[in-house]
Amino acid sequence: MKEEVFYSDGKLNWSGNYKRNVEHGLWQFYHSNGKLKTSETYSNGKENGISTHYSETGKKIKEEHWRNGKLMKEVQL
Repeated sequence: MKEEVFYSDGKLNWSGNYKRNVEHGLWQFYHSNGKLKTSETYSNGKENGISTHYSETGKKIKEEHWRNGKLMKEVQL
């Protein structure tokens, strides 16, 4: 099931998917100006893979490497 939440001005705040009532798959969060803020991947409710963070201008600023919900590495860009 996909869920989307919007700011009061109608712009997308975040979107993500659930599987068996837990986060699963791609989740994306947005700044109030509409630009992507964070992109994360979940597997059965736990963060997995690389989460990428962006500034309000769209510049990639940080990567987090996750495995089964545990932060393994953080890289400031």
